[in-house]
Amino acid sequence: MKHLLFALFILLPFAMQAGTRSQEYKASNGVVYHVGDKITLSKGSMPNGAFKSLQYDGAHVTTVESAYKYAPKKSRKSINNSIVTISQIRHFFRHDYEVTSFIVEGDNMTQYNLLIEDAISTCEITPCK
Repeated sequence: MKHLLFALFILLPFAMQAGTRSQEYKASNGVVYHVGDKITLSKGSMPNGAFKSLQYDGAHVTTVESAYKYAPKKSRKSINNSIVTISQIRHFFRHDYEVTSFIVEGDNMTQYNLLIEDAISTCEITPCK
């Protein structure tokens, strides 16, 4: 019994930050996004035109930390004005904040991690605020 309680005590923090999936998400721009919807990218908000909120390796995002871990793998500006399709909607919870991430696929079948609220606030997608 002690081993079971110890295992639960150790694993509970990891289980609490693991992402949950949903089929829809109402964003701050008023749009309700569903799995299968298409999102139009505008242009990247970085000084070199790269995207700040759209990152490669979307399938590897499993926690809040990993959602931001892939920040160095920012998407290039060559995908400006392209269309991506939502394949998964994930919500990550950590202490006092929540991050919603879309796993999206581009025309080249590459998966990206789209931090949707960051994309809206920087107008990297349309419509934005």
